[in-house]
Amino acid sequence: MRTQAISPLDNEPIAKRSLTVFILVDVSRSMRGNKLRTVNSVMNRIVPELRDVGGSDADVRMAVMSFSDDCHWMFPSPVPVESFEWKELEAGGWTCLGKACLELDHVMSRKRFLDSPSLSFAPVVILLSDGGPTDKYEEALYTLNGNKWFRHSLKVAIAIGQKAKVDKLAMFTGDPEAVIRTFNAGSLSEMLKLVVLRSSEIASRSMPLEDVGSDPDKAKQQRLIHDIREMAENHPEDIDSGW
Repeated sequence: MRTQAISPLDNEPIAKRSLTVFILVDVSRSMRGNKLRTVNSVMNRIVPELRDVGGSDADVRMAVMSFSDDCHWMFPSPVPVESFEWKELEAGGWTCLGKACLELDHVMSRKRFLDSPSLSFAPVVILLSDGGPTDKYEEALYTLNGNKWFRHSLKVAIAIGQKAKVDKLAMFTGDPEAVIRTFNAGSLSEMLKLVVLRSSEIASRSMPLEDVGSDPDKAKQQRLIHDIREMAENHPEDIDSGW
């Protein structure tokens, strides 16, 4: 009886697909006080929950940038969620969102933050801001939109308070429906948690073929927008004039 040869590769573990979650936090002076305290508190609490995202199929990493007059990465490269620890952010300076766009463009490449040797899911990019850009934002965003990783990424922006420039944040996400407004600490806390966890869950899993069509990343973005809008509608809020 002839036995079937077994390839040694059959015993190799299946390589995980990597997912990088980028979180861009506006730390300009207007974020001082309750706004930034809320962001720090929420992110400290939800990092442990991110460790279950994607199950055994995904290698999830986090890259956090704070921006005001300049841009600063919390860590020099993306950190696996299993060992990630949030560092408290402090506020001061102006809202140089254009500078943040150029920095994001710089690191979204195989030579920098997306250098995983395994296959990669499209990244997640979450932007938080309570104001409007104080630099040449449109020019920088044009450059960033030329980055293929950014174009295919799942993008959400959280507008904090009544003075947040929703139209500018919509330019970043490419869709006004992907901008979530929050007007007080309670809604910011709730929506930040939901957005970070849900976007990471959707990004780290393959979608059924019947739901994908010709563009799986676009299908994921549409699914994400649907889910976060539904979340927002289920969490009505009162406007806090103190913000």
